[in-house]
Amino acid sequence: MSVAATESLPPAPFIFERQRLPHARFGTGDDLTALAAALAAEAGPSVANSAAWTLHAFAPDPDSEESRTREAQALERRILERMRGAYPAAWPHYRSPGEAGVTYIWQICRVAGGAWSSVAPLAALSDPWPGGVHRMPADPLAPSRSYLKIEEALDVMAFDLRIAAPRPPESVVDLGAAPGGWTWAFVKRGCRVFAVDNGPLKLRGSGDMGGEAVHLREDGLRFRPQDHVRTPVDWLLSDMLIAPGVALGLLRRWIAGGWARRLVVNLKLPQTDPLVALAPIQDYLRGVPGLRFRLRQLYHDRREVTLMGELKVETKRSKGEKPKRGAGRSARPQGRRQPPQRKRGRR
Repeated sequence: MSVAATESLPPAPFIFERQRLPHARFGTGDDLTALAAALAAEAGPSVANSAAWTLHAFAPDPDSEESRTREAQALERRILERMRGAYPAAWPHYRSPGEAGVTYIWQICRVAGGAWSSVAPLAALSDPWPGGVHRMPADPLAPSRSYLKIEEALDVMAFDLRIAAPRPPESVVDLGAAPGGWTWAFVKRGCRVFAVDNGPLKLRGSGDMGGEAVHLREDGLRFRPQDHVRTPVDWLLSDMLIAPGVALGLLRRWIAGGWARRLVVNLKLPQTDPLVALAPIQDYLRGVPGLRFRLRQLYHDRREVTLMGELKVETKRSKGEKPKRGAGRSARPQGRRQPPQRKRGRR
């Protein structure tokens, strides 16, 4: 759900927050033409004075409110027509990444009886996508749809934490990797991934950036990275089906050992009291020096949340960078990416 934000909200999004509307105002009415005119008259002048802006119109839950989504789209068209007529020089656009200045987002959340309207800098939002519905494009070479979760996590980390995307030749440990959705996201970016799982990988490509997957048939909970790669590794990934308490023990070992610089860990939620189950993990993470993190339920998550973070650690000496003889194999078939799809899925 979208949240009408007030001055009392913390700068970091809540765990289950989809989108926030800073300084939102409510426009009453179900006649879309009249409502568009009222919203444009109220917010238009401030938007027109922004050097860069764009309009996001959406329903609170686009996945289940199809008719409300269509109304939001119609409302968006009418508002843009009004803006084009009243402010012909202030047409919406984004700033390019290298361009100075701030992009403002005008959000319109269509609900019964009217719409919420909010104008705020992009950085003040929970997510850069309309309504926080962060759909990622599918990749036919990804062996599972959990690939969408890690792609979204990387997007959120870049937007919210300013953590750069993985790049060659970074080292990665993926615990519980099979069938390889998360591994593929890093292999295709040129990383060397140690995919830890007793189950089989189903990778069908290695991309064109020199990435490699080394399959280690071991238990992810007992895995010690020093036996295979110099620590700290650049990325720790984990999407294992384990209880929050077990996940906390895993995080304690990896963080206390200084085994990884960046973390993307998916946490499975119990059927009841998810916040109670997550509280010990949050308390522990808040007490870790040098850790920047977010705990969010991503759009592609189901009954789970994703921990994303970066930890300041020093490189330590270990036994080596290559796996022991016979411990694994590389999966390096070739393939090519195809156009995106909109289906959601699970690992």
